Amino acid sequence: MITTPFMFPLHMELYDYRRLTVHGLTRLASMHGFQVEQIDRLGQPAHVAATLIADLSIQPARRSPLVRARVAMLRMAARASVHWLQSDRNCRDIVINGNAYLGNGAVLRAEG
Repeated sequence: MITTPFMFPLHMELYDYRRLTVHGLTRLASMHGFQVEQIDRLGQPAHVAATLIADLSIQPARRSPLVRARVAMLRMAARASVHWLQSDRNCRDIVINGNAYLGNGAVLRAEG
């Protein structure tokens, strides 16, 4: 059983080499003598949006009080957006479509 990141902020820098789609993971498994028994995309589009917003670093470019106030408001909006997108209750009656997902979960079996 393995998981691989797909749509995720850069992490484990210097070692974050590859983002595999389900197709790439299936091909790589086959090239190394494994058969994919099951593979699932992990995370919904709302989770992807929350992950990417949470990773933002919002900093003032100048020391102006107006700029600092705008930065503070944007940070609050980002925190609220992440909280809202991660809440199953808030998204219960809303459909958010998209092709992005957070990762892959796969069950592999060695061939032979």
